[in-house]
Amino acid sequence: YRLNPSYSQCIFFLSPELELACIGSVFFWLGGTIRPESEIFEEPMRSYQSHLSTLLASEASKAKQAKAPVLRSSALFPLILAPKVSARLLFLGYWQLKREIDDLRMSVTLRSQLGESIAKRTEAICEAKAYEVEIGDLLHDAGYTRDTEFLGSIEIEFTSSVDLVFPFPAVMLNYYNASFSTFVHTAQRVYNDEADYHSNAQVQVPESGFNIYHDEDTEAFVSLVNGPQVATEQYIYMRIYNLDGEYIDHTRELPRLPPYQHFVLWPGRELELGDFLKGSPGTMKLSFRLPWVYPRLVPGNRDRRSGAMSITHSYYDCSHAHGESDFWSPSKDGWHDAALMVPVYADEGMFTRAYFYPIYADAPFELDVEFYSDSGKHLGTCEHAISVAESHMHRLNLSDLYRKIGNNTAQFVSARILAHPSQGDRLPTRLKMGLDVGHNSSGLPCNICTNLQPYNPDLENKPRCFRWAPFFADAKAAQLWVINSSPAVNYTRSANITLTFYRKDAQTLVRTATLAPYGHLVISSDDKELREFFGASAGWCTVTADNPHVSTYTYSHCSGGNVGGDHGF
Repeated sequence: YRLNPSYSQCIFFLSPELELACIGSVFFWLGGTIRPESEIFEEPMRSYQSHLSTLLASEASKAKQAKAPVLRSSALFPLILAPKVSARLLFLGYWQLKREIDDLRMSVTLRSQLGESIAKRTEAICEAKAYEVEIGDLLHDAGYTRDTEFLGSIEIEFTSSVDLVFPFPAVMLNYYNASFSTFVHTAQRVYNDEADYHSNAQVQVPESGFNIYHDEDTEAFVSLVNGPQVATEQYIYMRIYNLDGEYIDHTRELPRLPPYQHFVLWPGRELELGDFLKGSPGTMKLSFRLPWVYPRLVPGNRDRRSGAMSITHSYYDCSHAHGESDFWSPSKDGWHDAALMVPVYADEGMFTRAYFYPIYADAPFELDVEFYSDSGKHLGTCEHAISVAESHMHRLNLSDLYRKIGNNTAQFVSARILAHPSQGDRLPTRLKMGLDVGHNSSGLPCNICTNLQPYNPDLENKPRCFRWAPFFADAKAAQLWVINSSPAVNYTRSANITLTFYRKDAQTLVRTATLAPYGHLVISSDDKELREFFGASAGWCTVTADNPHVSTYTYSHCSGGNVGGDHGF
């Protein structure tokens, strides 16, 4: 075996015949060559084709690849806690549902800002139920009061003697109090070994693809948690954009970062962002190097007065990508080049906006938008809604577009965003966008990181799908959207779905429904049966369908006008 010298936990299989595993701490090299520091400090991005090959490979081809088993799956989250702001980790015991794995152990480590381990808990994960790790309980174990300011990080690890397949688990970090609830799924993680590192580190790129605000009430932040090795002589290079296509550059020296130190960047405290952003959201690119940790960041925005936050995760900057794998093949007749169906809140007091960032491979494209009712009825189309050609930030106001197409009164509609090349026949494979839902008069919107899906004929061979998402029944109002759509020009495939709701005691509630082509289902926390089932606790919902084109989104709406949101797993 070739092991990372700073990796704290490894699993050794002593003999396949004995079926014996030994788990312990390892602080030595068994042999081999230590990789040079310059190689370790690359930032990872694997190709989209590599990503698809992982998701869509048949069982036979997977067997031929003789892939090493994944015996550790982990997530590393930053923590920024203020008085009266709580945080928790949420996850579903999906391993039992998807792969019938009951040999699973969870370990949670709370670390200080300097990276010192100050509290730890372990638990066997052996049931398909809703799990919750309250950060306040770990702070109490470490001698802190629950109502305290705290800057640090938390790492959650799942280990097993059975192949977990993916090294990143489906875990949510949720900040919340009575006035807000914001959440994001797994972002950073520590690599398991060299094979894990190299399979995810094909190109070095900056991180970007999120919204920042700066005004009298709101300021943006970006959290960086170092990996298990010391980071020295580091700089972070920033380019900040506004909606007018202007940008400013800034370089910030990073201090020496001990293992697992949490560093928070507040760009508005170093730059005059108020005048530059002109009252609208902007975005930024960050180039940096942290050793042996996947560099996906957790950025966000915070209300200075109330402490409310909105968090999301960053994405690859592909603006300098020119390889063959950075562009998608032209679609066949009957298919759009890329498409994505998203929820739209059409109420006059709310907005739904899609943001497109200066991060795409150099191939200009245009976007059309189609609107549909919950029954899949076509409500109207806006052709050439926006062109994305220049290297700056674009905003597409979906709520305003919907209101312009006619006298429609539905509160919830869905929008199918369609992308096609505006010059030539090439389209970037990675079409990341930010999906914002918010209130016009108050509060922070969510900023969901999601992607348009390129036309992919292999997906048509999948007979079914399994999706799951958290359901924030303890928020003032929560919605779970289930959507049925594909890149087909004339999509005609319905979806028979089974929804299973899970709570902490492993009790379940099951419902069935049928989604028409282009149809959607909105499940709200004001549902009487669900209120009685969940009480004042968050839970989970799984969606199984006889159709691969079903997707989910989850939202929380709170009394302060703040909206949390993310796509499902």
